[in-house]
Amino acid sequence: MQPLKMKLPLEMAAVFIVGLLFGYAVGYVTLPKPPSTHPTLTTPTPTPPPSPSPNLQGLKKSIENFYRSILRMNGLSGDVKIKNYERKNFYRFTVEINAGGRIQEVHVVADEKGDYLYPVEVPMKAPTREFKEPPKSERPRVELFVMSYCPYGIQMEKGFIPVLRLLGKKIDFELKFVSYAMHGEKEVWENLRQYCIQKLYPNKLVDYLECFDIRKPQDWRGCLEEVGIDVQEINNCMTEADEEYNISKILSNESSWGGRFPPFPLYEADNRKYSVRGSPTLVINGTVVWTGRSPEAIKEAICSAFKSPPPECNQKLSEETPSPGFGGGTGSQTSQAQCG
Repeated sequence: MQPLKMKLPLEMAAVFIVGLLFGYAVGYVTLPKPPSTHPTLTTPTPTPPPSPSPNLQGLKKSIENFYRSILRMNGLSGDVKIKNYERKNFYRFTVEINAGGRIQEVHVVADEKGDYLYPVEVPMKAPTREFKEPPKSERPRVELFVMSYCPYGIQMEKGFIPVLRLLGKKIDFELKFVSYAMHGEKEVWENLRQYCIQKLYPNKLVDYLECFDIRKPQDWRGCLEEVGIDVQEINNCMTEADEEYNISKILSNESSWGGRFPPFPLYEADNRKYSVRGSPTLVINGTVVWTGRSPEAIKEAICSAFKSPPPECNQKLSEETPSPGFGGGTGSQTSQAQCG
């Protein structure tokens, strides 16, 4: 059986290439609006190689101009050139892209008319990470790194809520934040707010997260009041942390960011220590652990770190994976997506 190929219009191929170049989520790149129809999966039928096409030079020029437009759309200087190509039932190009001095090669396939680009060797299934059992201890230390507005970080938090209600007194848990904020100024201040809640009201953090993530999405004031947290006390804490870590100064000085997103320096040392690259990242007893996001999967990962698991580890939790983002509902059982 012939392998499936994914046929993508040029605009959607742009999304794929920009993701390769810059490692950012597709949602943060300004691109042309894709067509309303969904991409189709086709099984190519072998045909005899076509005769030499007089349109090759025009096709090469079109591809180079296409990638140059991507650089311009993202405010980057540089150039693009076709290094080589091979022809079978289509053209396969090696494209060298110089994006502001950062050179990368990409491989694409184009039809003779230049209507479509076909990304080469795109896996039809998202890669999965195998679970690595963490070191064991009497009282596991659990660190969860998130961005407070990242849909996948929120998904992980929602999976954690029943686990923390079950094992909270048996483990040392700390909610931490990725060292940059991808979702605007609101995320910076919510990160800081949750930092202060954990610092001043550690026993109410889970209640707040359940309210903010699920019951009253993004209503931080209503959730503080609902769970009995003093709003002014949290505001004072945030002001002190802002002054200590220069949060406002960082936000106002975009030239100091060193990238597209503002740094969030509260846990910068821990981010470096564990090579945190995105939200969520789970660390148990000093080891980065990849696990499912259902309450049961998270519980099992943590319980594997006990030298002598407590009776609570025998309690079955939900195997349903929460949906990404705010609100209720369920999502993919195999989700390992990150913001980063």
